[in-house]
Amino acid sequence: ANSTLVQMINDLRERDLPGDWSGWSAATHLRHSSVDHLEMAAAVAVRDAERLRALTHQHLTRWKQG
Repeated sequence: ANSTLVQMINDLRERDLPGDWSGWSAATHLRHSSVDHLEMAAAVAVRDAERLRALTHQHLTRWKQG
């Protein structure tokens, strides 16, 4: 419902981000990403900014884990 946020996410996806993107074909990687998003939404719901920060960092750097 938030068109600004949707556009921002789409713009970020279009960037040439570092890392190996071939893992996105694996169900495990997709599942981790989905869980990350659900946990971030839960942190927003309870207004836990520190948890949201940590989860966002984890999500954006997960590619380094291989």
